[in-house]
Amino acid sequence: MTKTAITNIGYVVKAAREALKISTSDLARVSGMRRPSIEAIEKGRATTAKERHDLAATIAWIASHGVSA
Repeated sequence: MTKTAITNIGYVVKAAREALKISTSDLARVSGMRRPSIEAIEKGRATTAKERHDLAATIAWIASHGVSA
């Protein structure tokens, strides 16, 4: 995956999290991911495909179930 694609994923993840009005700490708690990993994804830093997938799946689940962290 290119750096541009990873950066774009980060922007989308951050926008989705902010739209849900949850903090990185809240997202870390409900996703089981470490907060630094979430922050790295949002900043477009190198992460694993699994981390990006797990975080996107968590945000989608939260959004579809109307769960507030």
